[in-house]
Amino acid sequence: MLKTTINTQIAFKLHESEITAHIETLKQEDLILIQSICGKIGIDYRYVFIKRRYRELVTARCIICHYLYKLGYTLVNIGNLLSTSGYDHITVIYALKQHNNLNKVDAKYQSIFNLTLEQPTPPRYAGLSYVNGAVG
Repeated sequence: MLKTTINTQIAFKLHESEITAHIETLKQEDLILIQSICGKIGIDYRYVFIKRRYRELVTARCIICHYLYKLGYTLVNIGNLLSTSGYDHITVIYALKQHNNLNKVDAKYQSIFNLTLEQPTPPRYAGLSYVNGAVG
């Protein structure tokens, strides 16, 4: 489980109205997916939209990018979903590479990612299953 720092909470309070406005523009199914991933790793889903590079936020965003990409989202779509946190398609590519690298060598990251492997599936993805990093 990830623990949020006091800095994360302060950063959220500073940008709460901007983040809330962005969240209101998201599709319900996208929001459910982000909420379920964040819930599994123990972080408030609203925090992933903060434009800060705190370790717990970077970890959560890398995992979210991984799942969204595996579910067929384009790099641009993923960047738009996380746009208030400064994500564009290049940042998403970096996050995906970072996920792959960390998942190979970092035991702490692996344990956090493993918490998310059995995700509740939003209705849009009811026909897909996610097993061992592959969508089928």
